[in-house]
Amino acid sequence: MAPYQPELWHDFFLATAGAAAALAGLLFVALSLHTRYIATNTVYRDMARGSVIGLFMALVLSLLVASSCSSCGARSTGSQASPWCVLRQPMY
Repeated sequence: MAPYQPELWHDFFLATAGAAAALAGLLFVALSLHTRYIATNTVYRDMARGSVIGLFMALVLSLLVASSCSSCGARSTGSQASPWCVLRQPMY
């Protein structure tokens, strides 16, 4: 029995991806409304950059794991294998 089974985490990563996408959309609207303040102040610019990067990374990683949960077999090789499946294969 494997200690980590991504199939059991599929719903969690799908919900995380949805939440990150929704928050990124709201952040985009907020940044669009306040571009003057963000462009003139380095503190606001750094906060906006960090928020966008953090939400984007959460979205990408959640989608990567959620998409690979159902496609991993015992030995996933070839063009159908996702990067997550290839990385989690044993090296021996």
